[in-house]
Amino acid sequence: MPSASSIRALCLLGLLSVGFGCLNGCAVVGVVGEKLLTQDPVVPAAYVPPRDTMLVLVENFQNPASVTELSERVDRQVTYQLVQHRVAPVVNPDRLVELRQGKSRLYDKMEIAAIGRAVGAKQILYADLVDFTVEPALNVPMARGHAEARVRVIDAATGETRWPQESRAGYPVKAQTPFVELKEGVTEQTVEQQVGLQLSDSIAKLFYKSTSERPEGAEGFQTPLTGQ
Repeated sequence: MPSASSIRALCLLGLLSVGFGCLNGCAVVGVVGEKLLTQDPVVPAAYVPPRDTMLVLVENFQNPASVTELSERVDRQVTYQLVQHRVAPVVNPDRLVELRQGKSRLYDKMEIAAIGRAVGAKQILYADLVDFTVEPALNVPMARGHAEARVRVIDAATGETRWPQESRAGYPVKAQTPFVELKEGVTEQTVEQQVGLQLSDSIAKLFYKSTSERPEGAEGFQTPLTGQ
């Protein structure tokens, strides 16, 4: 039989093992709890559109020619995210470019709903790019970008606004970068691209559940779309 001292030693080792196990378990629980508490909150969609074929149309309503290249870039970035999150079947933005170029004189006079119908869309996500500026700082090589859009979803058959019904001007969306130093590899064009990406991200997230994750890029745009 083991001696009394041996039994006491074994009991002590058992207690220590239980104690260390509890400490390790508590540490794991603490880490998991902290991670859960620090996760970004989920933001619901401002509007969930029906699963009708959608055209994304971004322009400056008052002066479309002033931001044509920028509008196309924002258009593609928004389209990319809507496709990635399966918001609705989305018309390939190339079809909009082809329509604009093929009917240049007629296009400027077409109503938004008519543009949607011309490319086979039943609804149009329309973003009026009311402001887009890159502001240089005074006396230092720095700049920041600011962008603002008014967003609506329009029924292609009737021309009526599906969303937001309480505002004819559209839902306001803004984006702004902080001042950044302009140097080799960082130009005003870089700032323009960054604020454009932020604006695109904010517009797209109106239509699907999201978190405050970083904007998704649309480089390498290869996602299959409707009407390719």
